[in-house]
Amino acid sequence: MSEWQQGTIKIPKKDWSKLKSLLLKKYNLLIERDHKIASSLYLILKEEAKNKRNFKYREKAVLKLSKLNLSPGSIYRIEDSLFLTEPVHAKKLFKPKKKHFLSATNKTLTLNMTTFSINFDNTNRQVSWIVPEGNYAVMLTYEHVIAKEFFLILSSINWTKNTGGVIVGKDNFKIDNYVIHKFGPLGEKINPMNPKTLLVL
Repeated sequence: MSEWQQGTIKIPKKDWSKLKSLLLKKYNLLIERDHKIASSLYLILKEEAKNKRNFKYREKAVLKLSKLNLSPGSIYRIEDSLFLTEPVHAKKLFKPKKKHFLSATNKTLTLNMTTFSINFDNTNRQVSWIVPEGNYAVMLTYEHVIAKEFFLILSSINWTKNTGGVIVGKDNFKIDNYVIHKFGPLGEKINPMNPKTLLVL
């Protein structure tokens, strides 16, 4: 089932730093966890491969990762650090490096989580939410820890004049530009079906 979502939210001045700080902290904890899993998996696979010819590293890695209930983005990040550009049936294993697990900083403008992304506009204090169209894309996204943190933060904001916005999209039952979420005074003003109302941002 094809789904998508997108929207831009204007954040009150007093909440901008808090929103970014909480999201970046949650993201960095996720990256640190993925790095630890990759490093641990590397040692396990090296041990299991001892004295074995043609050991199928990638197949073993995929099987072990499938048991950890990780997001698609985490699985991709971990596999990429272990196998780099090796083919699917890789017989070579690489030791994970920190460069594959870079932390976000206050200068980071995008958190790309594979199934969705969050973009920061520091100048206008706007945060954009994007879920590219795909089968069950929204369902997968809303299970992600960063997505949960994002909406938890938005729900705690005390919205002020000329802040807020809407997230629109398409799910399995609604037409395009259906309003999924409304935030603050601007969320009440914006009508996605009327382009003129988008100018309030």
